[in-house]
Amino acid sequence: MKTTFSLLALILLLTCSNLFSQWTSEGPTPSANPFDLMQFVNASTGWIVGQNGLIRKTTDGGAHWVDESSGVSNELFALSFVDAKRGWVCGRSGIILVTTDGGATWQQQQSGTQRLCKSIYFIDPLHGWVACEGGIVLATTDGGAAWTSHTSESNSSLCSIAFTSTQNGWVCGSNGALLKTTNGGVDWTTTIVDSTLNLWGIAFGDPLHGCFVGSDLNYIYGKIFTTSNGGETWTAGQVNVSPLFMVQLFQNNSGWIMGRSGTVLKTSDGGNSWTNAGTPEPYWLSLSSFVDMNTGWVSDPGGDLMKTTDGGHSWEYQSALPTPVNFSSVSFADSNNGLAAGTGGTIFGTTNGGGSWNQKGTGTTADLWAVCYGRNGIAWAGGNNGTIIKTTDGGATWHATSTGTHNWIGSIDFIDSLRGWAVGNEGTILKTTDGGVHWNSQSSGTTDWLASVSFSDTASGWAVGSDGTILRTTDGGNQWYGPVRISNAALNSVFFVTPENGWIAGAAGTMLFTKDGGASWQSPTIELYEDLNAVRFSDSLRGWAVGQYGYILRTTDGGSSWNYQYTGAGAALKSIAVYDSSIAWVVGTIGTILKTENNGGGGEIIDVVKKTPLSPAAYSLEQNYPNPFNPSTTIRYAIPARSHVTLVVFNMLGQKIAELVNNNKEPGSYSVTFNGAGLASGVYLYRILAGDFVQTRKLVLLK
Repeated sequence: MKTTFSLLALILLLTCSNLFSQWTSEGPTPSANPFDLMQFVNASTGWIVGQNGLIRKTTDGGAHWVDESSGVSNELFALSFVDAKRGWVCGRSGIILVTTDGGATWQQQQSGTQRLCKSIYFIDPLHGWVACEGGIVLATTDGGAAWTSHTSESNSSLCSIAFTSTQNGWVCGSNGALLKTTNGGVDWTTTIVDSTLNLWGIAFGDPLHGCFVGSDLNYIYGKIFTTSNGGETWTAGQVNVSPLFMVQLFQNNSGWIMGRSGTVLKTSDGGNSWTNAGTPEPYWLSLSSFVDMNTGWVSDPGGDLMKTTDGGHSWEYQSALPTPVNFSSVSFADSNNGLAAGTGGTIFGTTNGGGSWNQKGTGTTADLWAVCYGRNGIAWAGGNNGTIIKTTDGGATWHATSTGTHNWIGSIDFIDSLRGWAVGNEGTILKTTDGGVHWNSQSSGTTDWLASVSFSDTASGWAVGSDGTILRTTDGGNQWYGPVRISNAALNSVFFVTPENGWIAGAAGTMLFTKDGGASWQSPTIELYEDLNAVRFSDSLRGWAVGQYGYILRTTDGGSSWNYQYTGAGAALKSIAVYDSSIAWVVGTIGTILKTENNGGGGEIIDVVKKTPLSPAAYSLEQNYPNPFNPSTTIRYAIPARSHVTLVVFNMLGQKIAELVNNNKEPGSYSVTFNGAGLASGVYLYRILAGDFVQTRKLVLLK
């Protein structure tokens, strides 16, 4: 069934001149959404385009999305597919891209213009049109091999275009511009001019039935116009309480309209009447796509998708945003070779001390909680369902080992290339003496979750876990003593440099240390109530501990006293690898990898190298952490070149709440704290503007 689309995302509103000046002084623009347009060709397959040349595809109805390489950095505003293989995309600076293999590859076409291209429509594989700013329409009759520019009667910014045949088409835009062609776009005539409206979307279900939608210039209400005679006359329909932006019609006289405040309307009588099928929350909906009257998707300003399969009676949340790896463990064999493991079976490796990181194929999708890197390229990683994998070539290839358990593996420690131990839930302790080819179960005497294991030599070892559990062995694990409970806090990490000197870190700022092999334990005074997730030492005096919200603690006296070190990271830091007394690496959630080469700067990390392997060397705005938050949260961003940066928080009405950054920044990664103590619970937006880069994300204050 042929479907026509209004190819307009909310970002286009601001490029239409009247509205732009109004909104720059009041709040975030519709370009807040990292995505600018979405189209599904069936219930499974769809694409989203957006900022920085983004093209993202799903083949499972929006449950998962995969990035496709556009080969450009231009913002992409609109797309049009005639089937699941052939489609076109347009955007800034006259960019037009085409694919003939379902998005596997994209080629650039010569548009002949540098104008902003806002809407694109192909009626078949050969005939297509593009609506541009300044009243320009591009046309092709050979699938885009050649494009011809035509000037309309309007100087308006044209926002949406639709055709009912190769000859008859319509385009609408700012200041009430509505134009018609009867010769394939060569000539355009004005049919209706209402300078009190901005027209954002137009669509036809068949040659007779069409609809366009818009809003008043003050951006208060929306209006609907319909035709049943091919546009000879247009009838003004109901006035909606919210501005309307997109319209989509089907051949059976049914269709959808989307707008502000979560507005979703549907019709089954060609637009004579519309009923409300609103989304669960009153967000400003910025794009939508429906494949029929049951199944469709809409998106809010933060980029989250909502999907319905029952005609809007119920909606489920999806996300088309990329999901960063949450790293759980890091280990270095020497100053150059290291591995970081995390969710979804992900392992990244470096051979230059963290200067660059490359993803490794592990052959597993299990979440990995532990990695241990030995000498000569040998390493082990463990995770869910008893998973332990091994590499002998620095992580290039991995193979599974037989553990004999389905319990989770939370920590692995090897004393040499043959002898190692792994611990996990249900009191699991495993030992190998042949480099992990075979693993044998040892009796722990507990069913507590064991989170960490550390051996200082082949005989002396420790394991810690939930409810303050501490276990000890002096014979390589043949017998474990305990559990000893010094506190009831969950203990997350243990590390011994000698049989006598060891440290334990845990929940709610718990820190313990011993200098006599555990005969006695001391607890230093640390004014920290957040969880500590890992502790490591280079010798008996100097070490680090890391924890939630980017906390790093440093000691140079064996743990009697600790100093805070600033990282600029708002992530939960999960693991630390120490090479010597000055060089260390830390990993954590949202793809965080940190490095210091100067002891952390003695109270402040002044030489931090941040690596986020899933992100290119480009502008980025990360999701705030924690989220939801109360009352403070950390926002991180990165800029690859010196730029003037503004970072502003808005409410959902577009009103500015706080200006967090407004100055020039050198290239690098930054973080800033937002305190919402004086605000009501709810959803807010934060937007960065750096050079030509604009991105907005959503944060939730929950009191």
